[in-house]
Amino acid sequence: VEFGVKAEGMKLTVVAPFWRTDIEIPEDVVEEVGRLYGYDRLPLRLPKRDLTPAPRDLLLDAKTAVRARLAKAGANEVLTYSFVPGDLLKKTGQDPAQAFEIANALSPDLQYYRLSLMPSLLEKVHPNIKAGYDEFALFEIGKTHSLDLKDKDGLPAEFECTALVVTAADKLKKPGSPYYQARIYLEALVGVPLEFKPLTKDAMEYPVVQPYEPKRSALVSVKGGEFLGIIGEFKPSVTRALKLPKFTAGFEMDTAVLQPLLQGGVGYVPLSRFPGVKQDISLKVKADLAYQELYEFVDAQVREQAPQDSQVRVTPTDIYQKDAGNKHVTFRVAITALNRTLTDKEVNTVLDVAAAAAKKKYSATRL
Repeated sequence: VEFGVKAEGMKLTVVAPFWRTDIEIPEDVVEEVGRLYGYDRLPLRLPKRDLTPAPRDLLLDAKTAVRARLAKAGANEVLTYSFVPGDLLKKTGQDPAQAFEIANALSPDLQYYRLSLMPSLLEKVHPNIKAGYDEFALFEIGKTHSLDLKDKDGLPAEFECTALVVTAADKLKKPGSPYYQARIYLEALVGVPLEFKPLTKDAMEYPVVQPYEPKRSALVSVKGGEFLGIIGEFKPSVTRALKLPKFTAGFEMDTAVLQPLLQGGVGYVPLSRFPGVKQDISLKVKADLAYQELYEFVDAQVREQAPQDSQVRVTPTDIYQKDAGNKHVTFRVAITALNRTLTDKEVNTVLDVAAAAAKKKYSATRL
């Protein structure tokens, strides 16, 4: 039976039953009525539209801030595939059985969805070293998945992550620990006090932790706040498998947790045109005293005693333990005034006060 309508003014009446296989939803009926009645006979009215601006995407703002800060710190952003080969997961200590496998992968190199960003970054280190880039830092902002983690709808949970790796070719014989170089990038990114704690047995079960050497890595959290991620150097097996330089370290952080930390921004302070003064301070302390606690104490004391309008940086240079009861910890203190040239005597006075405070609190002996 054909479908038809009878028009009486603007009132439309269906005059016959109909059966149409292409009409399934109410909108299909409306379209058919308009076609038969005549689109040119319909009243002309502007559609109503809500002019309320769309809410700002705070996570997108956070990613923009991460890019800007790490780029200003000298790092280079890369964009790698979200899919990785199972061989790469195995080389970094991750279990392919924990990753989503692509049933119809275009290539064996794109077989699994990555469990973390770090393997993809580490894979790019050796080709760049081989191409002649002796020292650099790479970072990536992306998503990761895990087979055993689902969201409230039962779908694969997505994790927004930010990862960075810093490296230097072996021929440079770069001194110091790469862990602290990566930490400089992290502290420049976050700009708030952080806590660094040893890896726990429970943490070692997570795929994101697998590439890291437990004794040279730390779990990172906001001081008195949320867990952020992991920072550290990599296992010897990972270094050999991916042909990494000895001076290689990195971190991987939760971008969603970083988001509120980036809203305030990091203030820009121009470099001083006056030369700075560097001095080392070595303290003998009990072996069970955590390095982080001692570092924060010395850093606070030096900043409190340093002249006003000066830039202060305290970095570790050596941790030596001769016996089971004590250890020697050495810090390098660099103080630069913005308005004049400091003297060695002024800096020595600052270190004397810091050493005296450490002796009073921790029974530390200055060497």
